[in-house]
Amino acid sequence: MLRFIYFLLFFLYFSKTFSANVTLPSTFTTNASDWVQVSNSGTTPSISGFTNAFVIIEASVGNIKITTTSGLKAISSYCGYTASDERSESEPTNCNGGSLTELGFSGTQSNINSALESLRFKGNSGTITIKTYETASGVKYSKSTEHFYNVVSDATNDNYEGANGARAKALASSYNGLDGYLCNINSQAENDFLEDLFVNHDTAPGDHTHQSMWLGGYAASKEINTWRDGPDAGTSIPTSGSEYFNNWNSGEPNNTAEDYVIMYYRVGKRGKWNDTTNTALDAADHYCIEYDHTDTLSTSSYATASITLTSTTSLDSSTKAIIRSQTITSSYLIRQSISNIQDRMQFTRNLDKNISNQNIKLALNIESEKKKQILNNLNSYFFNKDKNLFDNFAIWTKGTLGNGKIKLSNDILNEDIYNSNSLTIGVDSKLEKNNSLGLALTLISRDSEIGSDQAYIDANSFNIASYASMMLDEKEWIDFLIGLGKIEFDIDRKVSSSFNNGSRDGKQIFSSFKYTKKPKKNLKKNISIYSKFDLGFTQLDSYTETGSSELIHYNKQYIKQATLGIGSNVSKVIDFKDGFFIPFVNFEAGGNIANISDAESSYTTSSSVSSYKIKNDNTSFCKLNIGFEADLYDNWEIKFSYDYYEEMTSENNRENQIQFTVAKKLMN
Repeated sequence: MLRFIYFLLFFLYFSKTFSANVTLPSTFTTNASDWVQVSNSGTTPSISGFTNAFVIIEASVGNIKITTTSGLKAISSYCGYTASDERSESEPTNCNGGSLTELGFSGTQSNINSALESLRFKGNSGTITIKTYETASGVKYSKSTEHFYNVVSDATNDNYEGANGARAKALASSYNGLDGYLCNINSQAENDFLEDLFVNHDTAPGDHTHQSMWLGGYAASKEINTWRDGPDAGTSIPTSGSEYFNNWNSGEPNNTAEDYVIMYYRVGKRGKWNDTTNTALDAADHYCIEYDHTDTLSTSSYATASITLTSTTSLDSSTKAIIRSQTITSSYLIRQSISNIQDRMQFTRNLDKNISNQNIKLALNIESEKKKQILNNLNSYFFNKDKNLFDNFAIWTKGTLGNGKIKLSNDILNEDIYNSNSLTIGVDSKLEKNNSLGLALTLISRDSEIGSDQAYIDANSFNIASYASMMLDEKEWIDFLIGLGKIEFDIDRKVSSSFNNGSRDGKQIFSSFKYTKKPKKNLKKNISIYSKFDLGFTQLDSYTETGSSELIHYNKQYIKQATLGIGSNVSKVIDFKDGFFIPFVNFEAGGNIANISDAESSYTTSSSVSSYKIKNDNTSFCKLNIGFEADLYDNWEIKFSYDYYEEMTSENNRENQIQFTVAKKLMN
């Protein structure tokens, strides 16, 4: 009993070890509007258990190709190759074509696996099937019948008793588990295929006395000829005018005593049929064996597998990240522009006259009576003649440097923001009752990388905003601004080893309302609390990528944003000789009450449009700003601060900024 168990285990092990196999993933969902490598599924197609093999690959829909053909041999009727190409063992480079639905080639297992690794698919959802057969000397495959054939030469024809001897040898043969029989011919294509094999056989009968090849036709007891064996056994071979194919030579069949069928080799009769007797031993020195593919193939020398491909035009992770980046960047541009201007209004609201000690380059006080007179004359002409708008007029600037990171989320790649700079140049004036009115131009650039070398986005914008700060009483202010701007995105998206490029323009409109109040108690520290409401709308134009493959067209995109926040600012003025020093901390928290964007895109090779919605409403954010300002000796002014901003979303958007200002007042 123990020996039996050992034997069984040994048998099972080796039957598994030496069985043929095709490795394919069972399913693969991808965007196949352009070529997709099947190995991108995570499973590389391959075969095992073969020495030299013949491979057929079929796609139920779409197109397939292999890009590696080194060491392979062409197969007749596949990839545009002929029987002559197969005989000359041409390399099947045509199998790298763009409109093929079937591939066929042969080679060693190693060379075939290299080819299968490069297998690509393009088109709608469907199935790819790989069939692999161990090759055998002389055995050829016909695509039209899906049968295998072997033309055998036996110059010692007399030793096997004519047609009956040929039939016995055919019935005794097998190929990959398929039983053989003398060839049956049911179409002109099949006849042409066998004629070519016969004429070009290694030992074609041109140098022999005998000039023909035995087929499987037989007329028992002088009856009508029929196919004797195989799936067509009993099917009649007509002489003419029938639904069944025949290729009799002129005047044949002509003798009821001749019960066996041959194919001629002789010029003038080549490929035609004749009836003859089994005793006419000089009639043929070749016979043709056919193997029916519908029989059960041996698992030791044949294997097949299929993969179900679901082609979707849905966006991949890098494309979604690109759309998300443009959405978040558009919101950032508005937020940064508002922040720069509101910092200015907060700084100047308690000044007796307008100065620019938070600026990076220029501070200008207009003390010249002649210059003020000119500006005020313009003011009296265009505005209120009783008020001198430019009596306390200043030009100011502010700059920031920053970086940030957006984490990987679900099927969206991460983003690294490695260059985020802004510069605001403004002009404003103090009005009556410590109110102010101004105009500011903001320039912002922002560069980011999607994933690891998957995409790059450069954003540049400029906008102009009008702003005003109004004091309600000694401890309360309302700040308001409204602006218009333009954006330009330059986008590089990686496809295989190259990049697709795109340029996208956009327009923005935004506004902000801020209410600030200070405690009535006279504290040593300057404390204020505020609430603010920001609105923004961005329209991004449509654009189409340029590049070599997988080009995407993006429809217009509309981005709506609305945020509500509350915050507090704490600072303290420390006076010293010839100047002062002001450390400060500002904290703000709030939420996105509306942050919605619908992005629609489609591959240029597909009419199907995919939509991707970014919806960050009901998400919170916080902002921390800490630093100091100083007015130093000889009117030198310095400001340094660090800003941290984070949105508590699934993407966990984080940004850091450093502001550093050095200024010197030019006029007093």
